[in-house]
Parts: sequence; structure tokens; C-alpha cells
Amino acid sequence: FSVKRQCISFRDVNDNMISPGRKAVVAFIGSTVYNRHRPHSFRHLQRQQHHSATLPPPFFSVCHPSIAWPPADDDGKSSSSGVPYRRSRLSMAASSSGRSGRGGRGGGGRQRQRRRAYNYNRGRRRNRTDARTGHAPTPPPSPGQPGRECHRSCVTVGADVFVVKKDDQRTGRETGGVVSRLLTRAMYHSRGIKVMLECGAVGRVTRLIDDDAATMTTMIPKEGERSTIPKKKMSLSDYLREEGVDEKLSLVLMAAADASSKVAAELRRLPLVSDEVVGEGDTINVQGEEQKVMDVRANELFLRALMPCVASMVSEEEEDTVVGYDHGYDDADDGGGGARYAVAFDPLDGSSNLDAAGPTGSIFGVYRHDDDDYASAFAAPPRRSLVAAGYALYSSSAQLVLSVSDHKAAGFALDPDDDDSTYRLTNPRIACPQRGRYYSLNEAREPDWPDGLRRWIHDAKRGRTPSDITHSARYARSLAADFHGTLLGGGGGWCGNPRPHLRLLYEAAPLAFIAEAAGGKGSDGTGDLLDVMPDGLHGRVCCFLGSKLDVEDLEAYGDVQQSEKRYEA
Repeated sequence: FSVKRQCISFRDVNDNMISPGRKAVVAFIGSTVYNRHRPHSFRHLQRQQHHSATLPPPFFSVCHPSIAWPPADDDGKSSSSGVPYRRSRLSMAASSSGRSGRGGRGGGGRQRQRRRAYNYNRGRRRNRTDARTGHAPTPPPSPGQPGRECHRSCVTVGADVFVVKKDDQRTGRETGGVVSRLLTRAMYHSRGIKVMLECGAVGRVTRLIDDDAATMTTMIPKEGERSTIPKKKMSLSDYLREEGVDEKLSLVLMAAADASSKVAAELRRLPLVSDEVVGEGDTINVQGEEQKVMDVRANELFLRALMPCVASMVSEEEEDTVVGYDHGYDDADDGGGGARYAVAFDPLDGSSNLDAAGPTGSIFGVYRHDDDDYASAFAAPPRRSLVAAGYALYSSSAQLVLSVSDHKAAGFALDPDDDDSTYRLTNPRIACPQRGRYYSLNEAREPDWPDGLRRWIHDAKRGRTPSDITHSARYARSLAADFHGTLLGGGGGWCGNPRPHLRLLYEAAPLAFIAEAAGGKGSDGTGDLLDVMPDGLHGRVCCFLGSKLDVEDLEAYGDVQQSEKRYEA
């Protein structure tokens, strides 16, 4: 028989190298070659085993130095220490065959012989004990208990599970999905059952959802070990709930965040679409600027997301106020949907960076809406009616910064593994340094700067400002990106534009609101931006945002506001 496939229990008392009850492989070396299609050819050898103390050497030879053929008693049973003779699969098949080996009364044919041998060995495998402990296998944990992800009987096809792929073992990032195939054959694996999900991901199960108990279990690390599975950070909706934000205001902020996540998704696909989407469009917006197709697309996404939950909207791409669907009935059974608020937004700030895959952003401010005049929310200084503000930055990752009060700002990041485009908390309290070492503006406009601004830049480069800090310049051509670097870049300073170019309601005022909540300041060069009276829906102002003491030093120089001028680039 085949040496690679057959193992039989033996005992030989004549060989000192062979211990009783050991297993080994033997090879048939006689003059007759075994035919695997005729297992009954060995029948005379099986009979000789029961009636002879030893077999002649020409027939068998030991291939492993552990065994020899066992001696037998007169009754044909093994006499080795009470160990009963255990028939192998070969002997089962051979002894059950008929004279012809091809059917008839004796054995029922070759297929029946193989089936009987298979069923016999399968029963032995099913009833075997645990090889490590010598005891019967332990039953799997009941629903709700830890460790169920390690038992094959608990992880079934169609179950909702979380797995860690091989490439993500170092970071511990999980992938969720439905099991389509079980890849671990053993009934237990200490690191989790290996499965394939319907999405094609392959990994070991770390968590599973039990339909009966409706609970989720996690893999418990051993004592002294540290789990490699990081916990999910707080989502934006949970953060707003924990902060006690008004339900209607939360609905508005979640709608703006959802719109920004869709804009981020569109920007990720932008290099793969036609050049017409990236290039200039055929229309001119109310600012007299030529629109890109992506400007229009981002505006549509924000309008569609905010329309059901606000009273009115103002957009950089729209000339007039856009009226929302909800008109402010607070006694509605569904909570009113946020009709007490109006939103002003810039759907895509820095769209000139799209050609070079540079950073872009979205800026929005939420204003209180109290009467039937849809434009009244935007007619007063922002400090009176601005209740929340935020901006999204689209760069190496999608970041969202929100402030729902005048003393706290928080940062979030878009979770790329979440199908629901969830923002998760990354910085619960953003603090802008009181002084910094950076300034951010377009220095190519230096010939048109006023004297006070030119003197401050001259002194800042040489460390002669009241802070005695030598400043450096950086400029990203996107207000959201420049402000984000000033707020979180570790250097502080200020960013902005000395000429009246930025719109107050949906660019300057929202960022000034966030700056003050983080401990910074927003100024137009002479006073607080939040106290400036709006000059229409698209009124422009000079803007300086950043570290409080640096902005105050700049104001002290005086004459920092540049006259209005339009540039080609």
C-alpha cells in the first residue's frame, strides 16, 4: 500500500528502538507490487498476521525506526500490554471484500468497500479527544460570552462579523461584512476563525453579532497582553448628543457634515473623470468669477442636504437667498427639523487648486432665524445671530472642525472604513496658541500693501515684532487650508487677506467664530470681524485670523487694510 497515506499501530519486543504502542509507516518491498485497485491482494498477508508471530523480512520493511509488526496470540488478537489490535483502513477494506473484489455477496463491490472504510474512520475522528489535554473537546461558549469568534461552530456562513486582514494586523483596523466562506477547518483557533467576507476580504474574526442575544462580543486578550484592536472613536452624532446640542441644530450640523463627506467622495474620483469636470465651466457666478464644474456640483450637494432642515440658505454660487422646505413650526411631532436656523456656506473654497490636486475646503455658518423674513438672519452683525460654524478640509484626509459654542472647538476626521461616511472625533478641544511663528498671505501683492502691513511683515521676518519671534511664511491658496494650518499646525500666527476679498457671512465670520472658540481672534484690521455689519449677502471684508496676540499686534501697527483691487491670478 502507499507509504505516504497509511499508518498502522505496531509493537515489537525484539527491537530495543521500538516502544510498545508506537505508530510508524511500513513499506511493502516484496517481489509482488501492490495494486491500489485490488486491495484484496493483501488478504493472505492479513491472515498471516493473525497466525504467525512474525512476518518474513522479504515482504515488509520498517521505514521509520519506531515500529515492527506485532506478535499475536492464538486467537489472533494482539498481546501487547492489553492494547487491542486496531484494524486499519486497508484491513477493513480488504477483509470486507468478496472473492472477486468486484461485488457479489462477499463485499458489495469496490465502492462499498471504500465507503465502509471511510465511515469507520470518520466515526473515530468524530469521537477523538483533544490532543493537547487528553480530554473531550470543550463546548463553544454560549451567546454573549467572550471567545465565540474562536469556535468554528459559532461563526457560520451569513453571519455579520468583523475581521482583521493580514495587512491590517499591525494597525488592528477592522473590516465588517457578511461571512461567505469558512477557511479554518479546525473547530477551534486561538486567534479567531479565518473567513472570507462577501466583499472579498479575508481575515480572522475578532467580533461577531449574535442574532439570538443581539449582543456583540469582543476578543479578550490574555493576561499581560495588549489588544491590537483599537476602539472606535466617538462619532459626530454622539458628540453632539453628549454636548447637549439642540436637536434641530444637531440636524443642521449633521446635514452639513454629510454634504461635506459627499464632496470629499467626489474629489477622490475627480482625477478619473473627464477634463471637463476639472476645467472651467461656461457660467459666471454672482461674484463675477468663472465657475468650475466642481463648484456647481459641490453647491448642489450642500443645497440638497440642507434644504429639508433649514429655513433659508445663502451660497457663494447663488445670487439670492434660497428658501428651505421647513418653515419653522416648532409644535411638529417630528421635532420641527431645524427650521429655526439659516445657513450661509461656501461649498468649495480654493477650487483653483483642483488642477494640481491641492487642498480645498468648505466653510459654513449657522445663523438663528426668528421671523418670517428669510434674509433677516443675515442682516445683523454675526455676533448676534451666529450660533455655530464649521469648515471641512479636503486634503490627505477629510477633516471637519466644528464650534457649537463661543468657548469650544472640536476636530473630526472622516472614517474611510465606514460605509455611512461617519466623522469621528479626533481632537475634543482645539486650542490656538496665543502667539505663533507663521503668517499666511499672498506676498506677490506686496507692491499694493499699505505701509502698516508692509512694516509688520518686514519686522516679522527679522524677529522685531513685540513677540520677538522670527516668522516664516506659508500659503496654500485656500482659506480653509491656511486657517487649519494656523489653528492646528503647531505654530499659530495668522492668515487672511488684507484687501476686501473674503465674504463676511460664509467665509470670514464662521472662521472668526471658530478662532474665538479656540482662543484666537478674527479681525478686519481695525476691530472684531463678528461685530462688522454685513453689506448685503455677499459683502466683502478684510480678514486676519489666528493667534490673539499676533492679530492684536498687527492691529497696533495701523494701516493694514489694502484698497480693493482685482487681479488676474
